[in-house]
Amino acid sequence: MTLGEKIKYYRGSLGITQSQFSETSGIGLSIIKKLERNFMNPKPKLLKEVADALGVSIYEFTDFDILTVSDVMSLITKMDEQVDMEFHAEYDKEGNPVPESIQISFKHPAINRQLAQLIKIKDLQGKNESEKGKTTNPAELEAYTKLNEDLEEMRLSICREPIVVSKKQQNGHVQVKV
Repeated sequence: MTLGEKIKYYRGSLGITQSQFSETSGIGLSIIKKLERNFMNPKPKLLKEVADALGVSIYEFTDFDILTVSDVMSLITKMDEQVDMEFHAEYDKEGNPVPESIQISFKHPAINRQLAQLIKIKDLQGKNESEKGKTTNPAELEAYTKLNEDLEEMRLSICREPIVVSKKQQNGHVQVKV
């Protein structure tokens, strides 16, 4: 989905028009229209305002390629700094973690609930794509395409959990906001 499609989707999921969104967010109607049509590339400050008004993370609107192990490790270490993560592994005779056994989980139940939903959606998407590949019937292909679009909307909807789970350093203590 493009940035504009995502903004339109989240606005639509709130059941509000562009005019209503403009009124409640304080963002000009012409700007909202340009954003939804991909006629402008917003600066981070505006994108943050849009995300906040829609109740989603700004990261839902940022696209970046994860190409290297370094990219993945940067994301994991950043998440570990900011949310309570757990790392599990089996160990070999020398006491080293066995790479194939490594698992990552989160201590916060809200994150785990959303991850469970994501797993379910991904499983359904995989089954849908597998079944779609077995048919040439145009009506069935259209139905599989529609189902995949619905599953993608479900995937986007799990990104709307407003519970704060970040660790914050205050007075030398780690506090978890719930």
